[in-house]
Amino acid sequence: MSLFAESGLRLSELVNIKAKNIDWESNTIKVLGKGNKEGYAPFGKISEQYLKSWLTEYAPKYNERIRNIRFWGVKTVLDDLKKETGLPCNPHTFR
Repeated sequence: MSLFAESGLRLSELVNIKAKNIDWESNTIKVLGKGNKEGYAPFGKISEQYLKSWLTEYAPKYNERIRNIRFWGVKTVLDDLKKETGLPCNPHTFR
């Protein structure tokens, strides 16, 4: 969720991040966006820490997605977050 909030990624971009797409020097992620347009999404220090921790623990291969979660998995997390906080939590509120 940190990466989702900090980067402004679309949900489809978020779930398709591969380890090879992360540029640690510039703290950006290369994404294939709407209309198959290539772009770069920035992320901050908090997401950097979470990403490094996750990648160290689970070590996906260079060309694999960093997390095995899809649209409905993220949607479920957002729905649960909405119930807990009472705040609007859908993919567009994070953009």
